[in-house]
Amino acid sequence: MSSKIEWTEEVWNPISRCGPSDFSPGCNHCYARRMSKRLASMSRKLYVCQSCDAEIGDGEDDNGRCPYCFGRLDLVEEGEEE
Repeated sequence: MSSKIEWTEEVWNPISRCGPSDFSPGCNHCYARRMSKRLASMSRKLYVCQSCDAEIGDGEDDNGRCPYCFGRLDLVEEGEEE
């Protein structure tokens, strides 16, 4: 399909294709590069169930309860991860 927009024939997924070797002056203001750096710096909370020792990621719990056995979840502090 042809288009009057010149870049529509040459697009790619910058999250999977960009790398140090792909860097050029045109990448200086790339939104995807800024966004991936911001998302990588966000920490993810980890919880451990007191009853079954299951590790539960942030957003996977059901009102502070383990989805497997409904036991209470404890937040694992940074640096305590095994």
